[in-house]
Amino acid sequence: MSLQQPALIHSVAIIGCGWLGIPLARTLISQGIDVVATRSNLANCSLLQNQGINAIRLALNPEVECSQREALSKSSIAIILLPPGTRKESGHEFPEKISNLVAVLKNLGLSRMILASSTSVYPSQNCEVDETEVIVPDTESGRILLRAEESMMQRTGLQAIVVRLAGLCGPGREPGRFLAGKKDLAGASNPVNLIHQNDATDLLVRLIHHQPWGQRFNACAPAHPSRSQLYTHAARAMQLEPPGFNAKPSPFKQVNGDKVCKQTGFVYRHPNPIDWCW
Repeated sequence: MSLQQPALIHSVAIIGCGWLGIPLARTLISQGIDVVATRSNLANCSLLQNQGINAIRLALNPEVECSQREALSKSSIAIILLPPGTRKESGHEFPEKISNLVAVLKNLGLSRMILASSTSVYPSQNCEVDETEVIVPDTESGRILLRAEESMMQRTGLQAIVVRLAGLCGPGREPGRFLAGKKDLAGASNPVNLIHQNDATDLLVRLIHHQPWGQRFNACAPAHPSRSQLYTHAARAMQLEPPGFNAKPSPFKQVNGDKVCKQTGFVYRHPNPIDWCW
């Protein structure tokens, strides 16, 4: 089912324009859409400016620090691509940061937002998961991300979408490097849940134009090769030492990313990670 395209989008704010935000910005600019991007330090803002992307500094500490807020107020939609920092001590502040950011953007007149989350919100219970699940995360990072989702989705006066991204792969994040040379790894037969940078970009663009507000979508390649199959093949393709797996099982989940296809007509360009050549 394909949704009708809504009113013309003239400007998009990309909050946290890094590895995924840069190709998203380039795609939108190529479509004639004005983009204002943010980074947390001026050096990275300058790097974006040098690539032809209008950039301003915005930091969350956890209050919003931005001296050029008026630049954001002209945007039709805000795309929030901020890393949660769950591997750092500051990760617990992420839901508060998102809540503060959403409040500031709303005060600037932005009422439409898309938040990038992660499929790590789903617990590993040895089954397929989709957006209909009643989620009880089994990791602290999953609990943090779910609280961040709720801080936006439960706020009144907003039109919002959450995109739960599977493991991101692409230039600089090649699967062959993930486990190369590691030994005695469990979960050899576990399905992998990955998405190519191109597909993550295309999916966000699709949502920007089709705007199925109030919903959460998984973003994950349809094919799920096993860990041993994928990471052995990917390491050898890059002429790296392949990982070694043992016979021990480990909990897994298999993420279903079909909902966004059914509701928006999106098609994955890279449906099977085993075919990604680096």
